[in-house]
Amino acid sequence: MVTSTHDQAPPLRNGIGFRIVRALVNVLIRADSAATISAIASVWKRNEVSNTQVDALVQALMRSNSAVTIEGIASAVERNELSNALIETLLRSNSTLTTGAIARVLERSELSSGQMHALVRATLGSFRGKEVPQGMLDLFQEISGACPHYSQEGEDILINRILAPNKAGFFVDVGAHHPIRFSNTYALYRKGWRGINVDATPGSMEMFKKLRPADINIECAVSIDDTPMMFHMFKESALNTFEPSLAQEYIDGGCVLERTIKIKPRSLLSILEEHLPPGKHINLLNVDVEGKELEVLHSNDWHSYRPDLIILEVLATPFASLCSHPTVSFLADKGYEPISRLTNSVILQHKS
Repeated sequence: MVTSTHDQAPPLRNGIGFRIVRALVNVLIRADSAATISAIASVWKRNEVSNTQVDALVQALMRSNSAVTIEGIASAVERNELSNALIETLLRSNSTLTTGAIARVLERSELSSGQMHALVRATLGSFRGKEVPQGMLDLFQEISGACPHYSQEGEDILINRILAPNKAGFFVDVGAHHPIRFSNTYALYRKGWRGINVDATPGSMEMFKKLRPADINIECAVSIDDTPMMFHMFKESALNTFEPSLAQEYIDGGCVLERTIKIKPRSLLSILEEHLPPGKHINLLNVDVEGKELEVLHSNDWHSYRPDLIILEVLATPFASLCSHPTVSFLADKGYEPISRLTNSVILQHKS
């Protein structure tokens, strides 16, 4: 075994050091990639694994009381490849307890800056073509003090400022699309908010049930009446729309239309009457239905259900013409006024 001599940078002994190692190891465990596992297993060996680290790894892995782990250690000893096999075993163990134990062992056993840099590079390489795991975003937020957001244009950052006093509010998200990607409500969900997510795309709620289990998740279309409508479904599902002219615009722009199906909608009022918890006030209504926003708004009873804030998509509307936009004008009659404009959306607040 070789002891590190080329890299004399101070070890990562503080709490942030441990959290970094733990987050990186967690990411790698979930990468489920043989290539990634092999690459990470060689990180420590390439950067001269110390005897102290290997001894600590053996002890921690044995304490995990896993038959797979013990077999891996025995095999490693037999092949005289202790360091590589131990780390590969760790990455395949899929145990939160083991992950935390090993991360702490590595951090306590003087992880060199060379080892840390190699681990970070290999971990970030596993993100290519994938969404960054939430644990990593949490870690970077803690270290940097940044405010992560998930919406396309920063709507959730503005909403967080406007609704900061509401620690546990309630939202209704019509045209929710995805529980995290492009979501205007996921940041609120992570703060303890709960709500109703509605989307017409077949199968869309399976992901919501998995990633937003505390929400009420409904797969349906929303409109003024129950007359069936043609739903245009694109390869990029964020473009799915009931509006024929908008669908043609997307097609002309090179977007791939995969199929068109007929869906029977229901009113927003009927959804709220059935699913809104008794006595619950709606703090935020988000409507993003690719050209059918006005129909959704008309389908509500504004005397019974009046959200504090509303986010609407207003595609390609000049700023000077915003107040004359049909949806903005409709809501103005209901007592709302625009308080913020982004590229393709507007935030309105009730005057009361």
